[in-house]
Amino acid sequence: LAELKGLYLKHKFSVFLVTNGTFPQEIQKLKNLPTNFYLSLTSNTKEMFTRTQHPLTPDLWEKVLESLEIFSKLPTTRVIRVTCVKDMNMTHPEKYAELINLAKPDYVECKAWMAIGGSAKRLKYEQMPTHLEVREFAQQIADALGYKIKDEKANSRVVLLTKE
Repeated sequence: LAELKGLYLKHKFSVFLVTNGTFPQEIQKLKNLPTNFYLSLTSNTKEMFTRTQHPLTPDLWEKVLESLEIFSKLPTTRVIRVTCVKDMNMTHPEKYAELINLAKPDYVECKAWMAIGGSAKRLKYEQMPTHLEVREFAQQIADALGYKIKDEKANSRVVLLTKE
């Protein structure tokens, strides 16, 4: 992966990399950083993480926290993506803000979960939040962080936050 990213960067391609943060040691090993580095957050507490992610090992939440700390020091554009699932993880925006503050990202992207792929077998169609619901939750996170809404796309159900 590192060699492939290096090749893309050498040829002046933009490289986006998304991680769930469960392998902090791999993040630390990266020599060729992507143009945009995303870390996805689907939970704001260990209990929620266990309930929503069904981790295979008991220490994965701690690895996510470690990744957030590492993320804060990376010299590239850093984005925290909060995947919003209605009736599951759209609670306690202030707890998301605490985690996001660990990472010190350039941007926060709040995006609705969509009923596609394998997750559509685990979640109900009704758990897709509307754009308005995502926007309201994003605003609550922004208020807790001291960020502001920079942009949004209703048809994608996504809201982008940036530092004031």
